[in-house]
Amino acid sequence: MFQAKLSCLTLFIVVALVASVSLPPAHADTFRPVVRGKRGVVAGGHPLSVEAGLRILQRGGNAVDAGVATILAASVIEFSHFSFGGEVPILIKLNKKPVAVVEGMGQAPMKATREFFASRAKAKDEGSTAPDSAKAQRGGDMATMPGAKSGLIPSTGPLAATVPAVLDACVTALDQFGTKSLGEVMQPAIELADGFPIDELRVQYIKTRSSVFSAWPDAKRTFLPNGEMPNAGDIFVQADLARTLRAIGNAEKLGAKRGRHAGLMAARDYFYQGPLAKRIGDYMQSHGGLLAAGDLARFKAKLGEPVKADYRGYEVYKAGFWTQGPAMVETLNLLEGYDLKKMGHNSPEYIHTITESLKLALADRDRYYGDPDFVKIPAELLSKNYAALRRPLIESAHASPCFSRPATRRPPKHESTAGQRHSAGESHLNYSRDSTRERYNLR
Repeated sequence: MFQAKLSCLTLFIVVALVASVSLPPAHADTFRPVVRGKRGVVAGGHPLSVEAGLRILQRGGNAVDAGVATILAASVIEFSHFSFGGEVPILIKLNKKPVAVVEGMGQAPMKATREFFASRAKAKDEGSTAPDSAKAQRGGDMATMPGAKSGLIPSTGPLAATVPAVLDACVTALDQFGTKSLGEVMQPAIELADGFPIDELRVQYIKTRSSVFSAWPDAKRTFLPNGEMPNAGDIFVQADLARTLRAIGNAEKLGAKRGRHAGLMAARDYFYQGPLAKRIGDYMQSHGGLLAAGDLARFKAKLGEPVKADYRGYEVYKAGFWTQGPAMVETLNLLEGYDLKKMGHNSPEYIHTITESLKLALADRDRYYGDPDFVKIPAELLSKNYAALRRPLIESAHASPCFSRPATRRPPKHESTAGQRHSAGESHLNYSRDSTRERYNLR
């Protein structure tokens, strides 16, 4: 999130409270022209997600209300990248207020211990049946998509599931910073779950993962209706999700008799401590997963503080080390030492410099980042001095070594992954020239 003289809010998508701002003219040909407005701007990954946020703005909601509506709509239709059962770090910047972070990252189940996965690996090595491979666990070790590798900690199926964090993060944002009810901002998402015209990107996503969906009857019923691949433009229906969202909304209405806050808490508790938590836990436990109703009951999205970079007069905020966000701060600190404008946009030198800076930042991510509740992360990683020490590792004439090998990192001091927050989509790099740890006394 960039903040100069413009008060703005960033919630997964960006919702900006727009003042009178002069923007440079757009010179490049594009199908995404500059959009201008007098009252507000909503940006998202799909036009229908954006429409949900605009609808709430037009009905008197503030930026947080609009942002939450956009998140919930996106959780229904942008399932190739994000879903209602996933996570959503939320950054909020209100006028004359500090940046706040809603830590919407679900924790691993309490049963997801190191011992569990170690015994699972041993059983597989010995050719035995793994302890979680009940008949119901079909496809648990399948790769996410064709050509990808699966690890001993699966990336698909119930065994990979963490606590769904989206709802609690949205409720927390509304409760602390919004004005509308959950039912109001969730209505566009409910309508989209009832059916929306699916686009080419989502169709391709289903196609590449059809073998995974086919292994689970409930997923197959939704994503491959009547056993067939949907076509772009078909009305895609998620009836189960629509019923769930309506049930959450009904719980809020009952609780709202005691006030707005009570209604929001009633909706949250219905999902995390009530009938939905039990259904989720029962399903996971009976299908080879580790997630239990108690894991949902223990979860609470916290309000935290962001990490920050000062980049050429701009303040850049990202969520903390429980996400990959600080890698952007590290990257900007490295890039501040180069004259990117002089290199020329998208010139070979420009692309090389940015790529190598990203590699260094992501190597630190893999070596040091983790859930701060369990892992001590060196604060020096985000300092300008550390960036200056790392910058000489970037060679102007050569790319850094291949990152095909597994990451080399010390075993963590903690003995369990249980209860930790896990960022989705992390890859593993190995930066072999990383002598900075010793030089900078990073432990």
